[in-house]
Amino acid sequence: MLHAVADWLRGQFGRFIWLSACAVIVFRAELAILLGLFALQSLVQRRLTFSDALKNAVPSALTWLGLLSSFAAAVTATSVSMLTAHTQPFNGPLSGTTQIIWHQNSQKH
Repeated sequence: MLHAVADWLRGQFGRFIWLSACAVIVFRAELAILLGLFALQSLVQRRLTFSDALKNAVPSALTWLGLLSSFAAAVTATSVSMLTAHTQPFNGPLSGTTQIIWHQNSQKH
C-alpha cells in the first residue's frame, strides 16, 4: 500500500492503480475507500483522466483477481487433500457411528 501511495505522490498513476488494486483485493475494503479517495482527487484535479484510469483499472482488477483466485484454489485443494489423507476415523465410544459417517463421506469423493 505504501508503494501505491508513493506512486500517487510521484504522479505515476498507472502503477498507483495497479498496486492499489492488489492492496484492495488482498487486504480489505478500507483500502478501497482510502486509495479511492486518492484516485478521485487526481480525477477532480485533472491530473488523471477517466480513460487512463479505466485503461489501468480493468486489466489490473482482472489480473489480480485471477492470480489470487488461482492461488486460493490451489491452497484449498492442497489443504483438503492433506486433511483427507491424514484423517482417521474416531475409535471411541461412538466408533460405530463415526465409521458409518466416515464411510459415507469417503464415498462422496
